[in-house]
Amino acid sequence: MGIKQNLLAKEKVIFRTHLHWLYFISPSLVIIFGGVLALMTLQKKLNLGDFSNYILYLGLITAGIGLISFLKEYIHHHTSEFVVTNQRVFVQEGVFRRKTTSMMLTQIEAVEVDQTLTARLLGFGHIEITGSGGAATKFTYIHKPEKFRKAIQKNINFDD
Repeated sequence: MGIKQNLLAKEKVIFRTHLHWLYFISPSLVIIFGGVLALMTLQKKLNLGDFSNYILYLGLITAGIGLISFLKEYIHHHTSEFVVTNQRVFVQEGVFRRKTTSMMLTQIEAVEVDQTLTARLLGFGHIEITGSGGAATKFTYIHKPEKFRKAIQKNINFDD
């Protein structure tokens, strides 16, 4: 279920983002490592004698684990929404294990973006939203975190 089914009366989406593609780096590297290991064993580039079959199976198992991990991250990536509306911040992550966070804009006290130099260059970061009473919620590997922060700050109504 997407954000459209969860909108309140007169609520409009102002900004939407998602998890960054960096989520796929780790499982992709595992797939590549396992695949290269299996291919090198099959093409006899690794001459390990009696251990060749074991190394081949190790490569195939490693690539399989990487593929499963990649599919898990793909599903998580494509089912996660980070939305700022004219009334609240709404975050929904996952399918099988769903985590939903909703915070009214009027209850937000601070929005912090944490980015390293590499994260700024690649366009991702971590966001921590502090609500009234000091409760903080952190979201990691968010695509365009500065735009997300600006959308929140721009729509906070200080006239209450």
